[in-house]
Amino acid sequence: MSVLSAIKCSCKSFSGEVQSLTSDLTTIQQTSFACSPFDTLSVFPTPHLFVSSFQIGPILRQYDFESSVGYWLGTATQSYQRALNAELEKYGITYRQSHVIGWLAKDKELCQTELAERMMIEPPTLVRILDRMEQAKLIERTEAYGDRRKKIIRLLPAAEPIWEKIVDCVLDVRAMAVENFTAEEIQSLITGLRKLHDNVVAQTPEVVQPIS
Repeated sequence: MSVLSAIKCSCKSFSGEVQSLTSDLTTIQQTSFACSPFDTLSVFPTPHLFVSSFQIGPILRQYDFESSVGYWLGTATQSYQRALNAELEKYGITYRQSHVIGWLAKDKELCQTELAERMMIEPPTLVRILDRMEQAKLIERTEAYGDRRKKIIRLLPAAEPIWEKIVDCVLDVRAMAVENFTAEEIQSLITGLRKLHDNVVAQTPEVVQPIS
C-alpha cells in the first residue's frame, strides 16, 4: 500500500470516529433534557467534555411549605369548600348563595357593602347574586332609613327551608372533617384558630370579625 493510500485510510477512519462520537453526544444531550428541570447532569467525569444543565425560571428563595401555618390554612379551607360545594350541589344550592343566607342568618340584615366585605367579593359580583336570589323570593332589598342609596338586605320566609339544608350540609362536612379528632383536639383547633384570627385582626382591623 502506498503512503498516500495509507493516509486516506487513516483520514476515513478518523472521520468515522468523529461522526460516531458526535452522534453519541447528540443522543446523550437529547436524553439529558428529559431529566427533571431541577437536575444538573454531568455526562462525563471530565466536566469540560460535556455538561448539560436545564432549569426553568429564576432561582427562587426556598420556603418550607410543610411547616407553614398559612399554607395549611389555605389548603384545608380549599378542601373544606370543595366538600361543602359537593353537598350543596345535591340540593341545587350554590356556594355563594349559602354564603349570603349564612351571613344574613347570623346578622339578620346587612347592607350590600357589608355583605360584600364579609364574602370577600366585589360589590358588582354580589349584585348579580342578589338579583337572582331576589327573583327567587329568597331575599329582599330595601332602602336604608335616611340614605336612599344604601340597600339593606334581609332574608324572606322562602329562604328558611334552604337554610335548613345548608345547615345539614355544613354539619355533614364538619363531621367528615373531624372524623378522627377527639373532643379535646376539636376544642384546641377552634381555640388556636380564634387566637390566630385575633392576632391578625389586631394588626389588620379591617379583617372581618369571626362568627360567634
